[in-house]
Formats: sequence, structure tokens, C-alpha cells
Amino acid sequence: MHLITALTIPFLLLTTCTPLTLANYTTTRNATAVLNDLIKLTTDLTTLAHSITAYTGGLTAALDIQHKETIVEHDLDRTTRDTHAATPFTADESTTTTRAALGLEPDILTSIETLVRKVRFHPGDTYIQEANEQKPLVDQIGIGFIVKMDLVNLKSKTDILSQALQEKATEGDRETLAEKTKELDMGFDIAILAYS
Repeated sequence: MHLITALTIPFLLLTTCTPLTLANYTTTRNATAVLNDLIKLTTDLTTLAHSITAYTGGLTAALDIQHKETIVEHDLDRTTRDTHAATPFTADESTTTTRAALGLEPDILTSIETLVRKVRFHPGDTYIQEANEQKPLVDQIGIGFIVKMDLVNLKSKTDILSQALQEKATEGDRETLAEKTKELDMGFDIAILAYS
């Protein structure tokens, strides 16, 4: 009985003396936080693209690529959260964040195109001509379904981030982001189909 009383008093003091409001747990982000997130995403996406391009087969290398892909997914989630928490961008902030977001495109497209080249080719497939000369590296170790799942997740998270950025951007940048997202979605769709 005395133990319960002894524990209850400090608990009551903590709960009544410490104001617990939602404000203590939410942080407003700004374009600088979003830009920093995009810089990290660019770095991690570049690392992933290099690993995909260098992939010559084997489970160990495939697991390393999977780990790097998971990091990119986390980066996309964090950038989306910070974008949602940000105030609407000024014209300069909108231009800067849009440029940073568009800077992701080359590595995304390189990764997608390389993955399509490394997929199992069926007789009559014409995904990419020079790819017919490569061995079906991904199917050698049976991970095609994982690659497809990752592509679906990356497409979805990229679309969600793009939408969040569009909500904060100025009108012209909003249109640019929407158009580039459509182009990326076409690339993702081709790769997803290749792994289906």
C-alpha cells in the first residue's frame, strides 16, 4: 500500500506540473528542412543507383541493394513528413526545392532503366535491345518479386512526396513537379511491368 502511494505521488506531480500539449510533440518545418532532406535523398539515391548499375549478380550484392533501397524509402517518408509540416514555400524556396527535387530524376531513371536491363527476358521481349546480351541477373537468384515490390513502393512514395511538394510550391513549380512526376511514373510502370 505504501509503495503504491509512494509511486503515485511522483507520477501525479509529473503529470500536473508538466504541460502535455500537442505543441510539445510537433515541430513546424520550413523549406530548409525539406531541402536538407532532399540533399540526403539525393546522396542515398545516387548510392543506390551506383549499386544497381554495378550489380553483376549474387545474393550478397542483392541484399546490399535492398538495404540501400530501404534507406531511400525512409528518406522519401521523412521528406514527405517534413514537407507536410512546412509552411507554404516562398517563391525562392519553391524554386530551390523544385530544382532539388528535379535533381533526383537522373538517378531514378538510371536505376529504373538498369533494372529493366537486368530483368529476365522472354523470347520476343523488346524492352531494351542491348539488354538481350546480358544475363538475367535478377532471376538467377529469384528476387524479381522483391524488385517489383520495391518499385511499386518507390513509385507510390515518390508520388506522395511530389504531391506534398506541389501543395507547398508556387503555381509554376507545381506544374513542373506534376509533369515530371508523370514522366517518372511512366518509367516506373515500364519497370514494374518488366518484373510482372
